Amino acid sequence: MGEEKNPVLQASMIYDWIATNFPWAGAREYSTIPNIPEYVVENRHGDCGQVALLYITLVRCLGIPARWESGFMLHPGAENYHDWAETYFEGTGWVATDPSFGRSTTGESLADYYKTGIDLYRFVVNKGVNGSFDPKKNYIRSETVDNQAGEVEWKMEILNIKTGLPTFMLIHASRLTLTVPNIPGHSPNYPWLQCAQAETMQPKWQHNQ
Repeated sequence: MGEEKNPVLQASMIYDWIATNFPWAGAREYSTIPNIPEYVVENRHGDCGQVALLYITLVRCLGIPARWESGFMLHPGAENYHDWAETYFEGTGWVATDPSFGRSTTGESLADYYKTGIDLYRFVVNKGVNGSFDPKKNYIRSETVDNQAGEVEWKMEILNIKTGLPTFMLIHASRLTLTVPNIPGHSPNYPWLQCAQAETMQPKWQHNQ
């Protein structure tokens, strides 16, 4: 970072570099990418979680604590999954940092806002990455970094899952295991997930700790 020694300004410079040089692009499953920050640099693009991991990696290399945070963005008409970061500054504590939103505010009055702030349209589900499921899944996870909506294991029957996304038909499912994030005070029966089950099927809920 040249001669700059102030950690707030160092983190700000990294944030600006990412926001300016790495446009958004849809991502394949994170489990298929061995090194996500390296993937972003080599491909010159990344989704929200990928640039958040690049930011976390780079500021940690300078000795600045940073960690993962993710959940949902609930802006009216733009509800979706979203990932961002938190940065720790001595004397202040942990502050939210969203390099992905920085890409859409470059050159605007809010250009610096998401460096140390976050809007109110967020619902946090995860802090940190690679949390384990309890009970453990039997098969490989498709999402190895975090988990907002849960994962399904199945075999031997037919199951329909209806979400806000297109309806998925799972073929051959006699035992369903649905893993969901552990959100204190909330039932795992999320309103956006409805299961149309075979009569003999009993879902088994798992919580992401």
